[in-house]
Amino acid sequence: PLREKMHESGGSYRTPYEFFISRVRKYVHVVMCMDPNHPQFLYRCESNPALYSQCTVLWIGQLRQSSMQIIPTLMEGVKELVLSKSDIDEDDHQESKFAEEKDNRRERSNRKKTAEESKESTVRPEELINTIISIHSSMLDSDATPKDFITLLQTWKNLYESKHLELNRDLTHLKAGLSKLESASQIVNDLRTNAAQQEKDLRNAQEAADRAMEEISKALGNATERRHEVAEVKRVVAENELKTQQRKKVIEQELADIQPKLDAAKQAVGQIRSEHLNEIRSLTAPPEAIADVLAAVLMMLGVQDLSWLSMKRFLSNRGVKEDILNFDAKRMSNDLRKSVAKLIKKKSNSFDDDVILRVSAAAAPMAAWVKANISYSIVIEKIEPLQQELEEEVFKLQESEKRLVKCEDELNDIDKKVSSLKQLFAERTSEAERLKRNLAIAGSTLDKAEKLINQLSSEQIRWKAQVISLSNDITKLPSKMLLASGFSTYLAKESEDVREQKLKIWLELLQLPSFSFKRTLTTESELLEWKAMGLPSDDLSQENGLVIVNKSIDRIPFIIDPASIATDWLKSYLSIDKTKPVDILLHHDSRFTNQLELA
Repeated sequence: PLREKMHESGGSYRTPYEFFISRVRKYVHVVMCMDPNHPQFLYRCESNPALYSQCTVLWIGQLRQSSMQIIPTLMEGVKELVLSKSDIDEDDHQESKFAEEKDNRRERSNRKKTAEESKESTVRPEELINTIISIHSSMLDSDATPKDFITLLQTWKNLYESKHLELNRDLTHLKAGLSKLESASQIVNDLRTNAAQQEKDLRNAQEAADRAMEEISKALGNATERRHEVAEVKRVVAENELKTQQRKKVIEQELADIQPKLDAAKQAVGQIRSEHLNEIRSLTAPPEAIADVLAAVLMMLGVQDLSWLSMKRFLSNRGVKEDILNFDAKRMSNDLRKSVAKLIKKKSNSFDDDVILRVSAAAAPMAAWVKANISYSIVIEKIEPLQQELEEEVFKLQESEKRLVKCEDELNDIDKKVSSLKQLFAERTSEAERLKRNLAIAGSTLDKAEKLINQLSSEQIRWKAQVISLSNDITKLPSKMLLASGFSTYLAKESEDVREQKLKIWLELLQLPSFSFKRTLTTESELLEWKAMGLPSDDLSQENGLVIVNKSIDRIPFIIDPASIATDWLKSYLSIDKTKPVDILLHHDSRFTNQLELA
């Protein structure tokens, strides 16, 4: 494709390579930035004459104002820092929500004051950029270069991110501690509420156990009454049963003589043959004995017509024997019995067994049946009072047995209820004991927790004050880190007088009351450790040492140390990290160049 495009272009290219070189020159643009203050600047220019012959050179001695205003908005990290300065995240400037509801008036006043300071320290992006440019411009008399401006911004970003992370970590720890204290206070309140509830539950459980015991006592009393009643009912049942048996025995004795005769007569009637009945029915005028017997039968069966025609009609019924056998002597009235008995007495010869048997084989069983029923009716009338007494005794016996069953059922129900109440009482008692133990444990825990909360109350106040202070520090952090980056970029090589003079100017630009480089980037304990390692305790030495070892300051220091004080301190400081061995060389050492290249 490259050869085809070479022919299509119509140029005077001899080879595809020449065509390729022309396209590179036409379409590829490379921008190189070089620092004229760099020690290798002249060497690189002499070694690469194409920089003059083939390149367009734009010499920038100092950055223009407009360029310096744009650069911070183009650098990654610095852009966010500049633009977010006017709208700092509320999480970094306000108190955590845990203190909003319970802070006292003094703490609210402190928060108001902090908010006012935060508002005052807020600077618009363009004002902040102009302040950065003013800081750089104030160092032009000390040969500040465009690279120093870039280094200022980069160092500012690095220091801000490092310090912001550190302050946020401390603030998070403090807030976590305060949150734990608030949680502990809430837990104590919950324990107090639970203890009150457990005490209430204990009272309820004890009352329930007392009620169960009362119900058990009441049920046991009812059970005793029912047992006495059951015993009494059983005695009455036994007496009624004895009386019933006695009445039955008397009645059975009265019926012992007549019942067999009645049964025999019924059996004989049942055995009457149909031809014998037809024989009687065929008679034109029956014998007197037959007429008397049939008249007595009809009277007992309730037939008023005692004529021979009526008797023949009766005998012609198919169920004549069944009518006779189904007759119930118990329903015979006294008048009927007297009438029949009078007939038997008057016609005694007709009812004589031998006489009636000779006259008719069918009439003889009927005569015996009539006499047996009359005798049975008389006996029934005689034993009727006994029968009534028997029925009364049977009724009493049945009622007593029903009452006995009812009392026994009630007694069983009471026993079951007592058993259930005993189980309920045991459960209530066990529950009360458990609640009592839990209440004792909860009371002990509550006492210890309240004691601990009271002891930590002063610590809570101190932590809240620290949270306010850290929030204020985070609010002012961009300005302080800008001063720290300006110090490390421009003032590290200056004398104490120049440092003091320039810092005073910068403080006015940022409207800050004061600033300490070493207090901002380190702690008193770390400075004491450095002093123990051999670093002098004066401000100049400590500030220089801080510039040397701070990892956020991306510059290689050049140390003039005739007395080797800084060298000895660096040996001690760098030897702390055992994973990074320290190699110390003199400039006239034969390995100096090689080791420097390897480093």
